[in-house]
Amino acid sequence: MFHRICCIGAGYVGGPTCSVISAPITVDDVNDARINEWNSDTLPIYEPGLKEVVESCRGKNPFFSTDIDADDLKYIGACARRIVQNSNGYEIVTEKSTVPVRAAESIRHIFDANTKPNLNLQVLSNPEFLAEGTAIWDLKNLDRVLIGGDESRESDCKLSKLAANAFLAQRISSINSISALCEATGADVEEVARAIGMDQRIGNKFLKASVGFGGSCFQKDVLNLAYLCEVLILSCPESLTAVLGFAFKEDTGDTRESSSIYISKYLMDKGAKLHIYDPKVPKHQIIMDLSQPAVFKTKFCAVQMSNCTEWDMFNELDFHRIHKMMLKPAFIFDGRRVLDDLHGMLQNIGFQVETIGKKVASKRIPYTYL
Repeated sequence: MFHRICCIGAGYVGGPTCSVISAPITVDDVNDARINEWNSDTLPIYEPGLKEVVESCRGKNPFFSTDIDADDLKYIGACARRIVQNSNGYEIVTEKSTVPVRAAESIRHIFDANTKPNLNLQVLSNPEFLAEGTAIWDLKNLDRVLIGGDESRESDCKLSKLAANAFLAQRISSINSISALCEATGADVEEVARAIGMDQRIGNKFLKASVGFGGSCFQKDVLNLAYLCEVLILSCPESLTAVLGFAFKEDTGDTRESSSIYISKYLMDKGAKLHIYDPKVPKHQIIMDLSQPAVFKTKFCAVQMSNCTEWDMFNELDFHRIHKMMLKPAFIFDGRRVLDDLHGMLQNIGFQVETIGKKVASKRIPYTYL
């Protein structure tokens, strides 16, 4: 027996995928124009066979709707929080879109930090392998289905998708490199590619020389892999971060070569909005050091709080009140080891604590009302 399915996002993946699913399904999107096109004779995307599939089941299944309680769902964090708010009982949440490795783990952390009674959310990773121009055929004639449940299997699924596209992009780049050599030597790259493709170990796919590859997936996935290799962390562009301390050390207002400058610039480059406070560094000095404006407010509405200067006053903050005002899961990065004696208390409140030079043993996050 099928339960009703809700798909968030009526884009290139959500629209075609839901069109070939026989179970009752509603496709929600905040884009009114896009939904209107799905319900019209002019679909928002073109794929061979897609229009026929949609028209054959229009008014029956799927249903395209803007009836979704959200203003902006382009970030997975916002989607995850909306799912928690509008779900009850046992639900399976499947992440399909091309998002960073460990995205499902991040979604699970948000679920755990915003849990409520009688709610059990299971997170799965199920990457899609659609190729533009053959999406409907691909959906009906799948050569593989990857589903990851626990954290390791989720990473397996996501990395498999990224690696597959990287390998295909590499084949195109390789044959294009050979084409330049063919031009210089008088060879014909078509004949060379045909001979290469006859080798069963290589095969003849993606050996068509051209000016380069296009579409949204290859470049994005290759850059995603490169980013993973460089830093091996997930960025959170929608996050707000409170930075406590801007001077290079306590009992001074001197910011010259302060690590806070470099940390703040790095976070802003990744898209974070900062709330910066230091008791002895004036606002104009912070702005000058950063060479661009930051957000200065007294209240906390962050998902992260970083301690960058060892002011004693930061040990005396009302962490219960701060935690209530932060999005969940709430992180504290103790960059100066001034909260060592408070780590246990902070974890009991519900913070996830990270510090320098040691791993803080994680505790189960207690029940937190939205």
